[in-house]
Amino acid sequence: MSLGEVEQVKPLLKEYVEKSSTTAEIHWGKTDSTQLLFDPYAQAEKEKTAHYFLLTSTLDTTELVGRSENARALMIFAHHVLGDDLFKQGQSDSINKLVEKLARA
Repeated sequence: MSLGEVEQVKPLLKEYVEKSSTTAEIHWGKTDSTQLLFDPYAQAEKEKTAHYFLLTSTLDTTELVGRSENARALMIFAHHVLGDDLFKQGQSDSINKLVEKLARA
């Protein structure tokens, strides 16, 4: 990157940092196109939050997704298809069928 390009990027980067500085966890921000399905800080959502992160971490450690954003996008898609059943125990068959269907598409 040339010095001129760096100078062009600086104001954009500064603006982004200033806009994002009020968000504790930028990847949970409301401007993200793949927002979480719930408020991870809410006490009422504690069990759902734990289940979500366990499911997502399982996806992240496989070759199924290349980036964490893809795992989140897959979870959001699965939630659109399965609803809150996604967070119930024993849904591995449903999730596997959904992933197989996506792989064929």
